[in-house]
Amino acid sequence: MRLKMVWKVTVLNLKNAFGLATFAYFFRKRDVRFLKSAGIFALIVLALAPLFYIYLRIVDEVYEFAVGTGQEGVVITMGLVLASFLVFIFGIAYVISTFYFSRDLDFLIPLPLRPGEVLAGKFGMVLATEYITIAPFLLPAFLVYGLRTEPGLLFWLLVPVIYLLVPLIPLALASLLVMVLMSITNLSRKKDLLQLLGMFILVLMIMAFNFLMTRVPPGEEMELMMMIFQDPEGLINYVGRAFPTTIWATRAMIYPLSAGQALNFLGFSGISVLALWCMMWVADVLFYRGLIGGQEVEKGRVLDKEKIARKLMTRHSPIVAIAQREMRILIRTPIYMFNSVAILVIAPLAMGIPYFTMGFGELGAMLAVVDRTLINLAGAGFIALMSLFVPALSSSISREGRLFRLSQVIPVHPFKQLLGKLLYGFMLTLLAVPLLILGAFLFLPWGFWDLVFITLMGLVVSGQMLVLSLIIDLMRPYLTWDNPQQAIKQNMNVLFAMVLGAGLLYIYYLMVERLMERDFSAGIIYVVVVVISLAVAASLTFILHKMSSRRYKKIVI
Repeated sequence: MRLKMVWKVTVLNLKNAFGLATFAYFFRKRDVRFLKSAGIFALIVLALAPLFYIYLRIVDEVYEFAVGTGQEGVVITMGLVLASFLVFIFGIAYVISTFYFSRDLDFLIPLPLRPGEVLAGKFGMVLATEYITIAPFLLPAFLVYGLRTEPGLLFWLLVPVIYLLVPLIPLALASLLVMVLMSITNLSRKKDLLQLLGMFILVLMIMAFNFLMTRVPPGEEMELMMMIFQDPEGLINYVGRAFPTTIWATRAMIYPLSAGQALNFLGFSGISVLALWCMMWVADVLFYRGLIGGQEVEKGRVLDKEKIARKLMTRHSPIVAIAQREMRILIRTPIYMFNSVAILVIAPLAMGIPYFTMGFGELGAMLAVVDRTLINLAGAGFIALMSLFVPALSSSISREGRLFRLSQVIPVHPFKQLLGKLLYGFMLTLLAVPLLILGAFLFLPWGFWDLVFITLMGLVVSGQMLVLSLIIDLMRPYLTWDNPQQAIKQNMNVLFAMVLGAGLLYIYYLMVERLMERDFSAGIIYVVVVVISLAVAASLTFILHKMSSRRYKKIVI
């Protein structure tokens, strides 16, 4: 493989993905649009700063606990495992989009490049974005351990090296699985469905594996705790079981300079390079096979006159028709389906893994002493939080891309189109309800009518989140993406909606906390939350109505 060509393809992909050429042009010309890009970046940093601080505090508390056991290095292992987990899970969808659905592939394939060289350039671009993804989760672990332990100069020299190596193994593994999946599913007429099912199966497999590796067998809790605390590396080995190579990286960073430290570092870096080499070798064999198969178009179904007449006679209101259109686009585009639906399963399971390890019986006993009002409100807040995690409305207009011009000319008022998108958002939000039912079955004290009440209250609270997300995407839609994944993955509107919505939920949390401190009854608290949520949603909907026609006319692609 020619490294020079790989480097050129990688730089080209980075320029396209991050708009580096445009940014440099505006900077050289002293164009005010340079300040706009810099301002957006600064706004993102400021928006994420509170979340970064909260996570930093959590890592610091874990360090305080671990100091008593003499295993404070576990904070590094936790950061490495979390970063590897995130790279693998979210890298699957990003790899599929970047490797197989980028528009620049039509220009790269005819060039005298080997398949591995084309894919290596794509892989480099994905890797660069993953470095940004893991920064808020990995850097706090390094900072807390380095500042609290004062391990010496060698530790700080290893920090950037380990940071650069961490995503290689999970991303290479995700790429290998994706290439195998695409080469198999593209041999079928139902390749889109099989690709979607394959992505879900891969995610569920890794989640199940992680759960089985970290769970405590019933009745063996005390024995396991004694084993963990008697072993000088007990906590590190237990936390790092999901990604064993992270144990080597931890040992390389926390132990003094020794032959053992060198072997751990060489083992971790060697496995990382080997995973990358294996991915490139497989790419030469499978990449073009899956890519060419993915460009095949299935023969359309032939409709007879009776079916056409039946379809023409079926009428829906414009709002319902727009919602149905959004749902069809979601189902027909595996990338959108994965990002919009799989996150409903991945996010709560990822957040709940530390609690699931204690067992459902112990978890239920712990929740039994918590105020019932707080548990019910937490259930409603969970539904609202899931509406933020799902980028259904914060990218709804952006996902239309250059075809948005059709929405500008169809004989349906823009506000009705937006109401259809809003209905679509509620439909996806309802997908969080089965998780509540599962929680009620396993450990939560909810009956049927409790679930009905919590679901309705959750939809009321999530309404304002959905309207807010739609307003954000209407104000600054991202319509010039090169592949479908960019409409979600590289769309700042998704991040803005999550940050602003999370801030709004935090305000509700503070309000409920004050009401409970003053001994207000549960009924009054519920009424206050519902009334304020409806008022905020109505106000935001009024704003959406006023700006809809004007924005639809001003948006130029």
